[in-house]
Amino acid sequence: MRFVEVVVNGPKSWSLAAALHPEIAAAYDAAQDRAAARSIAWLADHATTRVGPAGGQVQVPVERLEAVTVRHYTSRAGDPHRHLHLQINARVFAAGKWRGLQTVGLATRSRRSTGSGTPRSPPTRNSALHGSWRNAGREPVIMRVTRRR
Repeated sequence: MRFVEVVVNGPKSWSLAAALHPEIAAAYDAAQDRAAARSIAWLADHATTRVGPAGGQVQVPVERLEAVTVRHYTSRAGDPHRHLHLQINARVFAAGKWRGLQTVGLATRSRRSTGSGTPRSPPTRNSALHGSWRNAGREPVIMRVTRRR
């Protein structure tokens, strides 16, 4: 798995209102950005990875986590549907090197909170789009990519 994905969205009626009123669109986009930032902050506080030899591994906190958001304004069918794809790199930095994110329970939690969260493989890897967050009490830094669809 290359990354874990969560879709940040709301009811269809909010997207319809945003399409008609720029002030609603700005507020809705800001709310989605806050939701993505809070999700990354939560993950940074709770994410772990495993360290050690087989049979003797221990879980340790993640020191660095990378994520990207991609904003869409429409559904695949072309109707108004504002949403963010929040993608979290499955490789995390801990105990001196890059390791695999311990994803047990993450998909279940994301489905509970957003109705989505199925791990997916990206069509291409573009590391230039990734933002990073170091688990040191700082605000998460998220690279945002806007794509009209």
